Amino acid sequence: TAVARNGVDKALKERIVSVTKTGKLTDAMRLVAAAKVRRAQDGVLKSRPFSEELTSMIKGLVKKLKGSGLEAELPMLRVPDKVKNVAIVVFTGDRGLCGGYNTFEIKRARARIEALNKEGIKPKMLFVGKKARNSVKLGPPENYEDTGKYFKMPDTITSAAANEIGDELRSMFLAGEVDKIEVIRSEERRVGK
Repeated sequence: TAVARNGVDKALKERIVSVTKTGKLTDAMRLVAAAKVRRAQDGVLKSRPFSEELTSMIKGLVKKLKGSGLEAELPMLRVPDKVKNVAIVVFTGDRGLCGGYNTFEIKRARARIEALNKEGIKPKMLFVGKKARNSVKLGPPENYEDTGKYFKMPDTITSAAANEIGDELRSMFLAGEVDKIEVIRSEERRVGK
């Protein structure tokens, strides 16, 4: 067999070119994903003061109205003496390229499931984003109830998407299926700019 003088195998050269192109494509995808995450984080940070103030006001109202008898007329103010049924909403991504975000959220959800199991509670799970829904790392399926409620993680957060999730949670609470709803999601705090 004859060997080329320059000693470069054509197949090897094509493979090197292919790997180089794949690396460039992966870098571009990472940059696009990072930009989307930054936009979403900025939107959340802008809405956080309003959200925190609203939460504080609602907690104050519930505290003042407790025992007034209005709980019968306004079931959303109902605070049970003992929590027996808990719904957990887990927020993860639909795709990869988010570093440890999905893994971290799934670990937090599993820890909460285990803590509730110790209290004798089998939580009902709702998923936003398919990474948690498809994860075996949530623990044995007998430790929680998969409600089958799944919401796609939108690329852009809109009030319509939030309302869809909120409507489902509200109907579960008002129907008496759950006494409490917990949300597993990350929270970023930025200091300065």
